[in-house]
Amino acid sequence: MTNSPMFRFTIRDVLWLTAMVAVCLGWWLALQHQRQMHLKELSAVEAWWQRENEQFVKSMNETTENQNQIIESAQAALKSLMAKQEE
Repeated sequence: MTNSPMFRFTIRDVLWLTAMVAVCLGWWLALQHQRQMHLKELSAVEAWWQRENEQFVKSMNETTENQNQIIESAQAALKSLMAKQEE
């Protein structure tokens, strides 16, 4: 039986491999954590944007209602002026 040098590992080789795996695993875990934090930030921004958008739409609807009331009152005043001029 011959010992093939291809399958002989020293303690140093195993330690290097362990260190490389640990570094790669740590990097991957940090990346996953960063992605999760990004997703939380994005969902918070999206929720804020949704609230702001709803408030904007509400204020625009109120403004439109106010403008319609002003137009209706102006039309009524114009009609009454025209009726007075016809008399």
